[in-house]
Amino acid sequence: MAQTDAFPPAYVLLAATAAATAALYRWWQQQQQQKGAEQDTAGPHGNRTGVVSLIGNTPLIRINSLSDHTGCEILAKAEFLNPGGSSKDRIALYLIEQAESQGKLTPHTQSCIFEGTSGSTGISLAMVARAKGYLCHIVMPSDQAIEKSQLLERYGATVERVAPCSIVDRNNFVNVARRRAMEYGGDDRSGRKKGYFVD
Repeated sequence: MAQTDAFPPAYVLLAATAAATAALYRWWQQQQQQKGAEQDTAGPHGNRTGVVSLIGNTPLIRINSLSDHTGCEILAKAEFLNPGGSSKDRIALYLIEQAESQGKLTPHTQSCIFEGTSGSTGISLAMVARAKGYLCHIVMPSDQAIEKSQLLERYGATVERVAPCSIVDRNNFVNVARRRAMEYGGDDRSGRKKGYFVD
């Protein structure tokens, strides 16, 4: 049966939207890579400078084709425009700032953030930690893609790959990260150098 509606099918619109979003994301990611991780400082005239100042406040983008076709306002939250390309950037920033407000972390003291992860939260933590003046130690299962380790290392994190095992095993990646955080800073007599486990 011939289609009488001049409007393309929904899957065509979704594919076109996805392609446009992917192109925009690739462009944005190239811009971020050129800038590199910078310290968060206020710029002249209210300009945003540094990685941390770019986290959050991502725009809502109206999807014109779907909105017009359905008669509803359809908006997409552009979380991929966070500097790490993920909504996890917000979580990482919140966790670190919460630890700072509780006195558990102080920047530029050789303090280190530890996490056991196999996902994107570790990438966001590594990025925010570096931007805010912390070291970062990520423990991950050795069966994860090597590209994740390489990206974490590019953000300045130390990556420790351990054999996959059950969470109840003391050598599970989360348990190893917790243990490393407890051991860290034991040689610092000033007490400023702290290990913080992100749970």
